[in-house]
Amino acid sequence: RTRPRRSQSPRPAMEAAADEAARAEELEALQAMYGSELTLSPEDPSELSILVPLTLDDGGCEVVQAGADSPRAVRHLQLTLHVRLPKAYPSEEAPLFAVVSPWLDPESKGAELLSGMRELWEAIRPAPVVAAWAEHLRLEAAPAAGAGPLAIGDDEERDAAPVEGGVVVRAPAPASAAFKAVVDEDARRTGLEAGAVIARCGICMEDVLGSSCVAFAQCPHRFCRACLKVYFEEHIARGDASDIGCPECRVPLLPTEVAAAADPELAEAHERRALQSALAGMEDVTWCPLTHCQAPVVLEAGEHGGYDQLAQCPACRHAFCTLCRRTWHGYGPCTNFRQQWERADDSEKALLRDRFGEAVVAEIQSQVFIEEATQKCPGCRAAVEKNGGCNHMTCAKCRHEWCWLCREAYTADHFARGDCRQFSSDFFAEMAEALGDHELMRWPGGVGVADR
Repeated sequence: RTRPRRSQSPRPAMEAAADEAARAEELEALQAMYGSELTLSPEDPSELSILVPLTLDDGGCEVVQAGADSPRAVRHLQLTLHVRLPKAYPSEEAPLFAVVSPWLDPESKGAELLSGMRELWEAIRPAPVVAAWAEHLRLEAAPAAGAGPLAIGDDEERDAAPVEGGVVVRAPAPASAAFKAVVDEDARRTGLEAGAVIARCGICMEDVLGSSCVAFAQCPHRFCRACLKVYFEEHIARGDASDIGCPECRVPLLPTEVAAAADPELAEAHERRALQSALAGMEDVTWCPLTHCQAPVVLEAGEHGGYDQLAQCPACRHAFCTLCRRTWHGYGPCTNFRQQWERADDSEKALLRDRFGEAVVAEIQSQVFIEEATQKCPGCRAAVEKNGGCNHMTCAKCRHEWCWLCREAYTADHFARGDCRQFSSDFFAEMAEALGDHELMRWPGGVGVADR
């Protein structure tokens, strides 16, 4: 897009030296004015670029990524002025230039800016013009108040090289990266503005620079870092992991907000406790029982409802029982769960039943019943239930006979010679119920039946 240049005769050495001195003086002034926003080309010393910041009035404007429909409000934009200084600048030739922006429309606002820059050169030539161009862009390039959302980028790569007469280039591509760059730059400059404002700390009531304060995302209050450091560390030392909020309105704070002022080790401890506090309220989460690990473990669903008795820590791979929290011992009730069940009230038992399923609870209840209502056969150790009032027992498994009361082996004269009675009180109640209209008669040696 560079226009053909007319052939020129060699310039006098004095004119060339004067132009070179003017360019060097202008470059020194630009470096003082724009600092890090000025970039010199490492390949061509006559080429430079200036980032021109724009601060919008009246609440800013909205920007939207080309092809998307989610606008964002911004108060700060920027564009780039690319310039190449010819050897005959500023005495005879104007700089070549390009205005590069992901949001500036080349056809309307862009064309108006280029025309104004060319007129500005004609008005001040042969004086240096680059600083005046940058100021012109700063004052005139801002979008009109009330204009619709500015479309950012269009995913088309374009040459942004400076040309004679100037050009407006929509760059860079892709649109997603350009949109993110615009939003990020607005956030950066908004933060710089906030840092330069004097704010009053809500704790010590001293006026401090905003850059020395911490602002919270969920409330407008600000506090100096020194006061917040003491405030956070006192809470963390007390173990108030879930109770650290804004000192003024108590709105909950993010871990990153706590870390902005607290000692790094204490901030890490707070984040760990906050995570543990949050996970503690989840019924499908437990903790690795190994003291050196303590990582959270998500419980798997059990086959019979509730949660699986087996759990494995994702951090250290330790397999353990979720009921007794000991090393995995296989499926089935364990001593610790039996103790939990026996100590639990009705509501706690309902929670245990929901968590671990009916099968485990039924096994515990069966275990309790067997211990309370049966005896081990002295012969084969099988559990034997006494289902009647007679104390003469016979094992169905090994046929061993014994006395239910003293557990000695049964003999024909066992109940006659000792203190054990053959029939317990429940035997007579059973007999009376079975006889109905007959009368049960008792005497010291046994029982008899008579008609009523």
